[in-house]
Amino acid sequence: MKREPLRAVAYLAIGLLSTGIAIWSGQDIGGAWIIGSYGAVGLFLAWRRPREIVGWLLVGFALAFETLGTTLPGSSSEVIDGHADAGVTFLAWVKSWGGSLWFGTLVALTVLFPAGRFPSGRVGVVGRVAVAIPILFAIALAFAPTATVTFDNGVAVTCACRSPSLLTGLTGR
Repeated sequence: MKREPLRAVAYLAIGLLSTGIAIWSGQDIGGAWIIGSYGAVGLFLAWRRPREIVGWLLVGFALAFETLGTTLPGSSSEVIDGHADAGVTFLAWVKSWGGSLWFGTLVALTVLFPAGRFPSGRVGVVGRVAVAIPILFAIALAFAPTATVTFDNGVAVTCACRSPSLLTGLTGR
C-alpha cells in the first residue's frame, strides 16, 4: 500500500486537530482556520524536507499566530496585581512578544521564499536586517520590565541607567 494517502490523511488530521485546539483556546473560527492550514502545510513541508527552512517557518507562523488570538483565562488585572496563577502569567508573557515573533516569521517567509536562503549581495544584507529587527524586538519585549500591559515581569533584564529598558525609553512609559 502506498504511503502517500496515509500521509495526506495524517496532515488533514493534524490540521483539524490544530484548528480544534485553536478554537478551544479562544481563537475565532477564522484565526483557527489560519492556524490549522499554515500549521498543516508547514508540518507537511518539514516532514518532506526537514532541512528546508520554509516548512519550519510556517509552523512557527502558526504557533506565533496562536499567541495573538488566545484569550487569557483570567483578567489582565490579576496578572498586573500578581494574583494570577503561573500558567496565566506565562501565557500573558508569551502573548507580550508573540506578535512580534509572528511578524518576524512573515518577514522571514517573504525574504527566504522560495529558495529557502537569503539572496546574495546588498539585497541579502537588507533581508538579514529585516528578519533580525522583529526577532530583536521580540527578545526585547520578552525581557523588558513591562510588556504591552504594565505588569511586573519576573524575567526582566534591567540596567543601572535611568531608563530600565530600551522599550521604556522609546515609549516613554
